[in-house]
Amino acid sequence: MKIYLYNIKKKFKLYFSLIFKKNYVVSLGSGCDLKLFLLNKFYNYYPTEFFDYLWNFDAGLSYVKEIIMNDFEGFSKKSDYIFTTHKKFQPNLIKQLSENEVSVQNDILGEKHYVPIKYPEISFMHYKNLDDLVKSFNKKVKRFKKILKRQHLYFVYYRQFDEPIMSEYVNNTDYDLDKKINFWINESVDFIKFATSLNKNVKMLSLFALPFDFDKTLINNYKVNEKSKNNLNFDFVYYKNAEITDRTYVDAEMERVYKKYLI
Repeated sequence: MKIYLYNIKKKFKLYFSLIFKKNYVVSLGSGCDLKLFLLNKFYNYYPTEFFDYLWNFDAGLSYVKEIIMNDFEGFSKKSDYIFTTHKKFQPNLIKQLSENEVSVQNDILGEKHYVPIKYPEISFMHYKNLDDLVKSFNKKVKRFKKILKRQHLYFVYYRQFDEPIMSEYVNNTDYDLDKKINFWINESVDFIKFATSLNKNVKMLSLFALPFDFDKTLINNYKVNEKSKNNLNFDFVYYKNAEITDRTYVDAEMERVYKKYLI
């Protein structure tokens, strides 16, 4: 009975939000942080959407754009997936590192996940059962196509300093921030042009996640405020590398983002 009432309450909140034309906030990835720490906290009545729990740091928004352009083909059948070790977990991908290099692979090497054949850079880390995955994503595709037509639509997206770009799993020890941040800016600008060609009302907030103790003066040169436009905002968030049990930094940053851009 309690679960039933809880679900009814969630549906009522969602209906109320849609009736009063509030922005519908949708994550585009690249990972699950925005779903876990932003949407689940401030929009806990939302259903899970297509990109909420994908691992898609490699290709990022280029994949998001391609998936939409291809009408979400490649996710609807069990034969669309392979159970394999994604490059993020492959033990033999990186054989040798120099003194000034670091691997950005996951420490749990050899672990297998479902990977869509058409999009091999994506990994489904949160879905253990293929039948459930396919059933779930067929529903998500239908819902996302409707979402793309919404008048009040606000996409949120993030990259982070210690994940690969286009399958580069080795970085210099300074994590090549220049390269990664400029890539993040360019992919965001390209995507919002594409998105507004489909729906002129779309807005997007693009975030770049850095360590909680990062020297914030080092990002002044990127002038992201000047690059922000009416339908695209850039910002940095500082919460990575904190102890896994310490939610202080991520909660504070997500609340700041919510109040500044979304409320």
